[in-house]
Amino acid sequence: MMKTILKALFFAFILIGSTLAFADNVEEGNHLYNAGKYQEALTFFMKPDAVNNPATMNRIGYLYDEGLGVEKNRIEALKWYKKAAEAGLPVAQFNLGLTYEQDQGISKNINAAAQWFLKAANQHYPPAEMKMGYLTAKGLGVKKDYKKAMQWYRRAAEHGDNSAYADIGIMYAQGYGVSKNTNRAVQYYILGAEKGDGESQALLGSAYAYGKGISKDTEKALYWYKTAARNGNVNAMKELGSIYAKGRLGVKPDQQEAQRWNDMAKKAEQKN
Repeated sequence: MMKTILKALFFAFILIGSTLAFADNVEEGNHLYNAGKYQEALTFFMKPDAVNNPATMNRIGYLYDEGLGVEKNRIEALKWYKKAAEAGLPVAQFNLGLTYEQDQGISKNINAAAQWFLKAANQHYPPAEMKMGYLTAKGLGVKKDYKKAMQWYRRAAEHGDNSAYADIGIMYAQGYGVSKNTNRAVQYYILGAEKGDGESQALLGSAYAYGKGISKDTEKALYWYKTAARNGNVNAMKELGSIYAKGRLGVKPDQQEAQRWNDMAKKAEQKN
């Protein structure tokens, strides 16, 4: 009886020790990763006890995807994303979908991309829900269906993706899958704008500028265009360039200010 107990305790200590080692390797790898020491991080991620962790697999995939600490290799990135995705990690399923969607070093496969986005979306991963909304609205990899697209966008918004409000608003503005309703569209632009989404802010600026779905208000239009531009929205930057170049929305023509916004837009586009 005592031998059995001692043996059980021995294996328990072995299990605890290996678990702690696993946690330490993952933790140390993540610490180095967050510090920007990618090559050193990879040495810990590749430890036998850490490399089977889905989150670690996903990070290894990302390192290869971006060429951080290793030579950029999309094929290797796909391999690691796929391992993590097959283990059920939604962010890896999303990354794998992106890899199939983009034609960079591997064969583009929009159908495979949609399948992996769907797996992640079914786990309530907001970026994947947004992707499913986009693919379903466009009919890419899945059957075109505006009503289903709207459902995906609503789910993404419910799960915290504030960029979904702009898409929901556009669906109402265009009458895609719902009855056309510009007032309702603006309500969603306002929701997104107040939550800090640049696209919603730009769309709200346009709504105020042209009096679509809301009373025309040039001051509010300028405010939201500028807010969106400072938030990185390129369309808002370009619109401000046009506004100052032509003296629209009650401002005096100012070519220097127009050029400043246009230059800002060019720099933002180059980064993307």
